[in-house]
Amino acid sequence: MPNDTITLVLEGELTVNAFAEALKAFAGIIGGLSREIGDSTIEWVVDDLQPGSAITTLRGRSAQQHTVERVVEAYASVGRSLARNERLPHTDSVVRNARHLGKMVGATVRTVRFETENEEVVVSAPPKRIPAKLSTLPLLKGTLLDVSAIGDKFASGAWGMVEGVVETLTKRHGLRFTLYDQLNDRPVSCYLQEGQQEEMRGIWGKRAIVQGWVTRDPVDGHPVGIRQISSIQEIDEAGDYTKARGIAPVGADALLPEEAIRRLRDE
Repeated sequence: MPNDTITLVLEGELTVNAFAEALKAFAGIIGGLSREIGDSTIEWVVDDLQPGSAITTLRGRSAQQHTVERVVEAYASVGRSLARNERLPHTDSVVRNARHLGKMVGATVRTVRFETENEEVVVSAPPKRIPAKLSTLPLLKGTLLDVSAIGDKFASGAWGMVEGVVETLTKRHGLRFTLYDQLNDRPVSCYLQEGQQEEMRGIWGKRAIVQGWVTRDPVDGHPVGIRQISSIQEIDEAGDYTKARGIAPVGADALLPEEAIRRLRDE
């Protein structure tokens, strides 16, 4: 699937003014990164918008699709730099808006998550210092600094499973869904692989267990994303007790519980 989407997740209760402020900084970062590579034809359209934790997904469209993917990769690098309180090797516009977005953490939002098709980065503390420019790494128009090799991925992960409720399903340009995990009631972005669409049939709004590569918040460890999904198991909350885990199968000639109790009583 093309790596052409970027997502901003703002966790916590937001006012409309705070949301507008964050979106303005978000747009400033994306616009600045697009100008850095010299592709003014990129059109960023709203692909998905979810309430609750204010999840906003944009999709880039351009005749030069490879430039969109470079902006997406740079967007993730901005998040990594903010989370690590590292210098941002970008133009003043990008740095200024990234700093502004980072400073909202702890003030108007709990965390800010930078998310792409391939990774997510959680900014859980405001940056202490972000230089306006890296004088040792000059940027030329049309050449975006390759920051993909600076440090390893910020978000660490492991194989695991998360139980929660499937709240949102996005089918356009690929399939992903949001799972609100049972323990923290926070959104977990789940990305399906090719051929897994059928597993999601009729599962919206239901409880499920999703297994795959789970990445977690570096501070409190709650899950934030699941990729390389291996299975999605719907949980039958209506409750046929004979299907519960740990229950031995009941044969055709076995007594029902109420009948067994009646016989014992009569004896």
